[in-house]
Amino acid sequence: MQDAISQYILNDVQSEFRAISRTHYNQNIPRSWQHFSSITSDMSFPKIKTYLNLNPHIEFGYYKNHYGGSTKSIARLNECYVETVTSIGTISLGEKRLAFEAGRFFSDASFSLLPRTFGQLGYSSPSNLIRFLYLTHVTLPNSLQQHQYEKGSVIIAIERVNISQFLSIGVHAYFFENISDTYSLSSTYHVSNQQKLSSTVAIQSGPSIGSSPLSSTNKMYYDAGYQYSFNNQSVRFGTRFFEGASDQSLGFFAPYSSGHSWDGILNMYQSNIENGFPNSFRSFFSSYDIKSSTGTTYQLGFYVFRNHLLNQNLGCELNLSIQKAMIKNTIFWSYKIGQFITGSHSELSSQLKMWLDFSIALGNPS
Repeated sequence: MQDAISQYILNDVQSEFRAISRTHYNQNIPRSWQHFSSITSDMSFPKIKTYLNLNPHIEFGYYKNHYGGSTKSIARLNECYVETVTSIGTISLGEKRLAFEAGRFFSDASFSLLPRTFGQLGYSSPSNLIRFLYLTHVTLPNSLQQHQYEKGSVIIAIERVNISQFLSIGVHAYFFENISDTYSLSSTYHVSNQQKLSSTVAIQSGPSIGSSPLSSTNKMYYDAGYQYSFNNQSVRFGTRFFEGASDQSLGFFAPYSSGHSWDGILNMYQSNIENGFPNSFRSFFSSYDIKSSTGTTYQLGFYVFRNHLLNQNLGCELNLSIQKAMIKNTIFWSYKIGQFITGSHSELSSQLKMWLDFSIALGNPS
């Protein structure tokens, strides 16, 4: 009987296979056309979760640069973690993808063919209202490079707190060893079923978890946006602000953010987002999204970059994204093109980039 039960539970494996072929064009590098591919396979065990309140998950990834370069191919275990479901919440242990606040300050950089992952010990309350994570290390995107935290890093999140029928807020605290302490307050106000206002305010200081003292003055980030949705379409307008450096301290920075959570698809100012802006930086953005009756999704975006006083032109970006399912839930293609136009005060030159992805997904996603 015991062997029969064990085989019934352990032999049930839910798996998914995904393959992506990516062609990339960048006019400002010697080899303008590049080609990459990745294969990922993940496994979960639903009957173990059902009968033993354990949820193990494994994901293997293989990445290849077909034009060579410093890194030709990489194979690694992207995710390997187990979750334990208890009456007081869920406990998670192992290597895992993580993302908070749509990737603004912390993300797995999901546009990468191999994601950023974290070694973590985590807790989530039964409703996922409260989350706590202790991070032991980070593995960088499209890389085997791993950074160990000697003293660890901590994330505390209180998400989707409903203040009223129309207003919800979230509070996050990120304590990264030898990097920074960042506190953010985000809010979403539903003006109507079609309209919503959203904003985030964040304050950053020197790290409280560190191997050596680091002095830093407080820096600020904020954003505000408006979205109107109608008939499978949506329009967004908004602005973002990063406070720059002063008194020999860094400007506001987010080293674990996903660049594609910020302004545009070219990520022209991603290095500043990761390392700190030397001067205060502001952007204005607008986007239009539409999903056609054939299942094709289009997104048109426009971004304007300025300093905080609006008297310096740091350029602008126009981009277009198209995604379509050739076979529903199985075979997809997506195309992204972005044009950055340099400004009179920008040190960056104009450039054009394109991405064409073909992807296939087989099996049952966990």
